[in-house]
Amino acid sequence: YYKITSIDKDNLESSKDIAPTMGSTLTKPNKPIITSALIQKNVAIINWQQGSDQRAVSYNVIKTTRKGYFASKRIKIPNITEEKYEDTNIGEGMQYEYAVEAVDKSGLISEETAATLIILPKINSTNKK
Repeated sequence: YYKITSIDKDNLESSKDIAPTMGSTLTKPNKPIITSALIQKNVAIINWQQGSDQRAVSYNVIKTTRKGYFASKRIKIPNITEEKYEDTNIGEGMQYEYAVEAVDKSGLISEETAATLIILPKINSTNKK
């Protein structure tokens, strides 16, 4: 239960003789579920669906690029309003991991999904046609 009063610049407080209001803190939205991750014509395509609650109004995609064992770069792509992300910024011989977060209208962010791995193989230039 909550009672809210105000205090002015002279430190005078408003009346506490008001009925309390019952409230609770919102929980984070449930994390989305990645349904597919694939590469088509040098474009990584990630699809997902909302979790069991339907509060998500947008999504964040977390992209981790790995080259070698230790070198990695992680970026967050915010404000995606569809349940799909197409990444044209990928290169041969690189590993990409994608995770998704749901964001509700209050700005609460879900836990990340487990990362899904996509690799665009390096094509030997002598075999290209």
